[in-house]
Amino acid sequence: MQNIEPGSKKSSLPLAAGIISIVAGSIGGLVGVVLLALAIGGGLSQGWHDALMPLGIYFFFSAWLLISGTLAITGGRAAINHRNWALAMSGAVASLFTGLTLPAIIAVIFVAISKKEFVK
Repeated sequence: MQNIEPGSKKSSLPLAAGIISIVAGSIGGLVGVVLLALAIGGGLSQGWHDALMPLGIYFFFSAWLLISGTLAITGGRAAINHRNWALAMSGAVASLFTGLTLPAIIAVIFVAISKKEFVK
């Protein structure tokens, strides 16, 4: 649990940004796993030579979503704990690339507004 001193100014903006980042990262990671399964399944059923171009696209986007989803989840945890503003902002920006653009923009704004609430 987090120790909050009486009278300290802690808003719920980092909490909201962290939750948004974690949800966006989880959805992006799940979609990345599904794309990876489609790529592997498509390669096994069609043969690698016939489906080389679509498999490359599937692998690229699955890696993209898995990496950005992992960063979004990590940054969301940093935002919830009010620690490491740079990591929280990186996670909020990474959540932009998971498909949930509007909530991710809100998360970026919330982290930017609450920069002074983070522990160095």
